[in-house]
Amino acid sequence: MTAPIRIGTSGWSYPDWHGTYYPQRLPARGWLAFYAGHFPTVELNSSFYRQPTAGQFAHWATQVPDPFVFAVKAPRFITHGLRLRHVRIPLRRFQHALGGLGPKLGPVLYQLPPNLAADLPLLDRFAATLAPNLSHAIEFRHTSWFHDETFALLRRHGIALCWSDYTPAPAPHKLTAPFLYARLHGGTHYDSEYTRTGLRTWARILQKHAATGVPSFVYFNNTSSGQAVHNALGLQKLTAQAVLKQHIESNPKTGVLKGG
Repeated sequence: MTAPIRIGTSGWSYPDWHGTYYPQRLPARGWLAFYAGHFPTVELNSSFYRQPTAGQFAHWATQVPDPFVFAVKAPRFITHGLRLRHVRIPLRRFQHALGGLGPKLGPVLYQLPPNLAADLPLLDRFAATLAPNLSHAIEFRHTSWFHDETFALLRRHGIALCWSDYTPAPAPHKLTAPFLYARLHGGTHYDSEYTRTGLRTWARILQKHAATGVPSFVYFNNTSSGQAVHNALGLQKLTAQAVLKQHIESNPKTGVLKGG
């Protein structure tokens, strides 16, 4: 059975999107519900700067339909302030607050600072503190992390290596968890737009893994000029077309979806 491919953007509350993506007369309080009418997931980026309360998470959860999933970026206090050290108490508080999302909670992303080089004992201790009942992904921004020992450690803990195309440290496409997590930053600039050829490449990658039962969470972070919405909608369309083509090719006489 083909696994789901969830595509969205990193955050939804951008003033630049008002009047371009969001209707001019739509107030900010209605943006999330409008967004959820077009996408099945979002990566909560604001949580990186200030940790929301359980009540705030719960409020967001009420504004989206049941199939919708929130990925949540962990607070920078944990990743950049404490640099993964002595994080047991703040992690516990963060993970408790995440409970406000209930079944709409998806993976939790930990983005490491660019100046944090590989330290496998540190990563191992940090991974051991993560709640085993949650899904976790980690985004490295220093190339020293990209080697087999790191990938083996992540697999041992069931943590996904984030497939980030962050220009100074683009991540290799290594599966280290039962799901795929990708962040598409727009190449060298956060306002860069992906070409249709680039989106087709990603569509093939995602469909290949979906066909083997690996679900995907993909977030466009080229948000500064609204390119993220355009690219996310484009990739959604391409992946949907790939699924349809696969089903038609599997039953060429009728062109009907199997089970339909």
